[in-house]
Amino acid sequence: MIAALDRSLSKVLAQLNAALVESLPERPGPATQAGDAKKLQEVLARLAALLRVSDGEAIKVLSSEEALLRPALGPDFVALEKAVNDFDFDSALERLKSSANQHNVAL
Repeated sequence: MIAALDRSLSKVLAQLNAALVESLPERPGPATQAGDAKKLQEVLARLAALLRVSDGEAIKVLSSEEALLRPALGPDFVALEKAVNDFDFDSALERLKSSANQHNVAL
């Protein structure tokens, strides 16, 4: 029962986080500035490489590059962040690949 409750609460929290992110006013972030597309590509590639080998360094990269990733990935960032922080690196990698595809970023 506790595991089922945990899964349900995790889903609700992810939905609430996504709703909060969507309700924030759009503002230009670093990813929209010239030259940041290359940096975004590099950060996403590094993050993907870390997630492939289940390296906990992915948590630090995600945190330190949040200012670049959050505006670039939009609502997808919340789900990615949750998966990484839960050490669910396989799920995080799939979310990262999906989000990168949606934003036309090759990994």
